[in-house]
Amino acid sequence: MAGAAISALVLFIYAWILALTVRLVSAGEGRWADWAAGSVVAVWHGSAPSVLVALRARMPAVPVAIMIARDPRGDCLAWLCRLLGLRVVRGDSDHAGWEALRILAREVERGTCALITADGGGRAREAKVGAAAIASATGAPLIALGADCRPAIYERHKWDAARTPLPFGRVALALGGSRKLPLFKDAGDVEAARLWLQSALCSASEICRQALARSAKRPNRQRSPR
Repeated sequence: MAGAAISALVLFIYAWILALTVRLVSAGEGRWADWAAGSVVAVWHGSAPSVLVALRARMPAVPVAIMIARDPRGDCLAWLCRLLGLRVVRGDSDHAGWEALRILAREVERGTCALITADGGGRAREAKVGAAAIASATGAPLIALGADCRPAIYERHKWDAARTPLPFGRVALALGGSRKLPLFKDAGDVEAARLWLQSALCSASEICRQALARSAKRPNRQRSPR
């Protein structure tokens, strides 16, 4: 536990340095961190480092809760997210996952934004039902968030091919599609919502990729949305 806390502190310092030096690039339908209270925000697991840096740079005006796996690898991330000011709920598909989703649903009903990695635990960029289930149960809007960075540490060996920002780079963020889901009636409703979220996340990620490509060609014209 002490090792996880020390590692989290090191990562927090790195995130603090990044927040001071990177340039945020807004893309998509809305500006970064303009999150409505009581929303469910989904992101790909590999984009989470960019999102955490952006949260350090500019936190939404509403509280944010995040679901993190209970396995030992999640301990460091849980400490880091607490240092960043996020509420942490521990759980995953193998350990108390549905209980964690119920806790997040209660947080959403109180006005908190729930941040969920839609493909947490794998396969990469294959959405699971958790985020959609919370949105359906609470009536909260489900928002697809795209995030990418350049230059980046590209961890090809990891299952999610995570991209971690580097100092003085750019982090692009796209608030993609938003949808309110009715209460699920059957498995068909669940699958339709899952597929919509998967498609919306892929679209938002592509918007970020294109925004970074454009900003690289016009480095002096970009303005930070902070």
